[in-house]
Amino acid sequence: MGTVNKPAVEGKNIQLRIKNDDVAAGNYANSFAITFNENEFLIDFIMMQPQAQLGLVTDRIITTPKKAAELAKALGDAVKAYENMLKTKNVNIQ
Repeated sequence: MGTVNKPAVEGKNIQLRIKNDDVAAGNYANSFAITFNENEFLIDFIMMQPQAQLGLVTDRIITTPKKAAELAKALGDAVKAYENMLKTKNVNIQ
């Protein structure tokens, strides 16, 4: 189990500890499903095999609408940074 430093949030530097080796190893997902109600967002990460019509939910994250909005913004920012990195390396993204 390792620790990682998370960038400052609201002026605080937060240290994170990874729960266990399974979490540290991560899970592959090539699809996802999002459902919500007034109190929660559920994000299911799914591994779909091309030849199968059945997907396996590898992880489920349940969060508040506010945190879901923060995740959406952070993910958008990360994708833009990734695209800019590729542009500086002259890689064509499709």
